[in-house]
Amino acid sequence: MIKNSGVFLIAAIMMFSGCDRKKDPVLSLPASGTTAVSMQCPQYDSRTFPEGRVFVLVTDQSGTALTDFKIGNFTVIDNNNPSVLTGVSKLDEPLSVSICMDRSGSMAGTATDDANAAAKQFIDNLGAGDAAEIIDFSSTANVSVGFTTSKPLLKSIIDLPPAFGNTALFDAIGLAAQELRSRTGRKFILVLTDGQENASILFRTQENVADEVNKTGVAAHIIGLGFGVDATTLNFITSTTNGRFITSPTSAELTTQFTYILYLMQNLVSVNYRSRENKANGEVTVFLNYGNLTKSATRKYGI
Repeated sequence: MIKNSGVFLIAAIMMFSGCDRKKDPVLSLPASGTTAVSMQCPQYDSRTFPEGRVFVLVTDQSGTALTDFKIGNFTVIDNNNPSVLTGVSKLDEPLSVSICMDRSGSMAGTATDDANAAAKQFIDNLGAGDAAEIIDFSSTANVSVGFTTSKPLLKSIIDLPPAFGNTALFDAIGLAAQELRSRTGRKFILVLTDGQENASILFRTQENVADEVNKTGVAAHIIGLGFGVDATTLNFITSTTNGRFITSPTSAELTTQFTYILYLMQNLVSVNYRSRENKANGEVTVFLNYGNLTKSATRKYGI
């Protein structure tokens, strides 16, 4: 895999990427005050392969999403082969989100009340054309309501399940990935948990569930509530799927955490390219050249 080693490496890659930079030689430059950037690839769309789309999330040092880029800011390497870039734009397609809610016994009381309030605020903040589903998990994982754009229906379901039982976390995430597979447009998994995996039967390891998410080409974003979560495991799943792991010390912060994840997913940039590969699976690396700031991000697809 090609590693990012600075401006000169990225410039060299651009020279051989096959993209006709003469048609779009201008690069967007960092806004005043931008001193650092981070980049992830939370989604890959291979439906029209070899025309591929990588959805990237770029944030500055304060966590603000950046979306004003030109085609010259990016280079795409698909399975170690330079690709031809065909377009760059901020995404405005409808969202599909699978919301996985921890209903294990440790969530009883204030934690559940605050989690439900945060989830309902999240649903209120969705766009009119966005769809969501609710997966509740305790000793098992179940779809409580399938994908719908009806906010009243989603919010009515949020309040129903009691907190009881164990934590089938991996099964919930794996089920969410399978549910999202047939959805188009922007899509992602949002998970809230306060405990550790101890009940899954379909996806028994962190590697199993991360592979399932990557097969769907999406990211799993996980909010870990309190200090009883297995941060190592949650970090593995989110980093392997290009998602975010956010800790919430108490349930009082959950609305802020839910809102921030939605904000990030509302500010993705689509990097479109034509692959020279003859197989719709592998690994794609996106390089960002943003003035004197450079970054790269890699994700697997079509496993």
